Amino acid sequence: MLAELVEAPLGFPLRPRAWLRGQPGPGSQPVVPEVRLAILRISELQPHEMVEPTRLLRVARSIASRGAILRPIIVEEGSLTVIDGHHRLEALRLLGARYAPVVLAAYGREVEGIRAPRRILRAPATNAGESLDSAARRLEPLLDPGPSRLILRAGSETLELRASKPSAYRALEKLAGQAPRLPRAWSITVEPEPFTPDEVLKAAQASARLPPRSTYHVTPLKSLHAPVRLAHLL
Repeated sequence: MLAELVEAPLGFPLRPRAWLRGQPGPGSQPVVPEVRLAILRISELQPHEMVEPTRLLRVARSIASRGAILRPIIVEEGSLTVIDGHHRLEALRLLGARYAPVVLAAYGREVEGIRAPRRILRAPATNAGESLDSAARRLEPLLDPGPSRLILRAGSETLELRASKPSAYRALEKLAGQAPRLPRAWSITVEPEPFTPDEVLKAAQASARLPPRSTYHVTPLKSLHAPVRLAHLL
């Protein structure tokens, strides 16, 4: 049982049958009263996002140096879709692990919702309107037609583009590393529409992974610390 493998969980006293009960500390936010932990085969888990190679190596080195993974992977209880922890999961796989510690969750219960991470683009321009036009010219060739809204904001000005949601996230991921570093460049906030739970589950089932950091799941389970030794997962 996972309860026998978790070592000194931080702020979460162990409960029987692999259950943990959260106890918020002074000044901390309340956590979910009960969470369900399990050890599952990595091959059973269904990722819905790709990972960033640089971050993956950093996470793998951290787990290897500690000899333990500190936080479990959050997965949707019905489909075993990975909700949070893609880099930790791939790092375990890279380190030769066959199993992963997970915490089971459900949309509308432990998972409150999904936010769209804001992206910042920079455009060389002398005013907000010109900066939005410049950003739009960079984005539009990368977008596929679709109904999803993509809002660009610079100062008090806004511009709306329409595209398919996956192509919008792919375009933002591609442009993220191409931002010009100019002293007079405008910072443009780009706000894509968030993915829905159904879209996340379908992406995992179809093995059509979304770009890295496409979803930010709102859940207090992210604060759960339940260290498990790497040796137990090989």
